[in-house]
Amino acid sequence: MPHKHTQGPWKNEGYGIYAQEKYLASVYSPIMDGLLPTEQEARANARLIAAAPDLLAALQSLTVEVSFLIHGKGDNQQNTENELGNSLALLKTLEK
Repeated sequence: MPHKHTQGPWKNEGYGIYAQEKYLASVYSPIMDGLLPTEQEARANARLIAAAPDLLAALQSLTVEVSFLIHGKGDNQQNTENELGNSLALLKTLEK
């Protein structure tokens, strides 16, 4: 299935998002009632956006493995546990 988005991996540098050294976006926040997110929040937003391709891949892999388990098409519980572990590790890195 072809992707419509820029292929990963994506990375962030400060507030910028890049893929294969190509600039994709910067994280800016609109001024709402005179409030801006903190620098820490803006950098966390950039990390989350940069992780989008990895999150998509993790969700796709985990969905396939869980589907196999539910429908009895596979008996490799280890693959499912591995994919779940990978997904949880990725999420943990984003919670920093």
